[in-house]
Amino acid sequence: MLRHSSASSGTAVNSAERTSGSYQNGQRVWRLEKYARLVPLQRCGDDHRGGAGGGTWKHYDNADLKGELCMSVLQGGHLLVGVQKEIYENLMMWNAHKWLRVARKGDSLLFVSLNVGQTNQRFRVRFAGDGEKSSCDVCDECASVLAQYTEVKELASSSGDLEMTSQRNT
Repeated sequence: MLRHSSASSGTAVNSAERTSGSYQNGQRVWRLEKYARLVPLQRCGDDHRGGAGGGTWKHYDNADLKGELCMSVLQGGHLLVGVQKEIYENLMMWNAHKWLRVARKGDSLLFVSLNVGQTNQRFRVRFAGDGEKSSCDVCDECASVLAQYTEVKELASSSGDLEMTSQRNT
């Protein structure tokens, strides 16, 4: 379900004039400050990648990119992360509650796909604020949209321990 692509079949994340959370042409668009993808370690002797073997995070910072880093959800539930026509993540959210886990902490979301092939693919995003909303408010708005497709768990700090609470629209 997750794909990395250097080309898009549409203008998925071309959003230079948009504000975070804007609704344009049947899609929601949020500006991102950062995006990171877990690149799994290759295990010796077999073709399996990811899983519990760990990996390294490949980071993309909006300040270092040519164009604006954005995440969008199209009206039919298609989630895209990228810069203009370069797509870093491409997810069809159909039945996402069965294969996708999303965790929220502050102004960031972590996405974990379960058993795509034989890997658990992961990526995370940090939202950018704008003049009207803080980055946490933008993240909250995006989490509300994603909750239409899958559960969004909130990681909250309480007395030094992490506890899980969930947000899901029914």
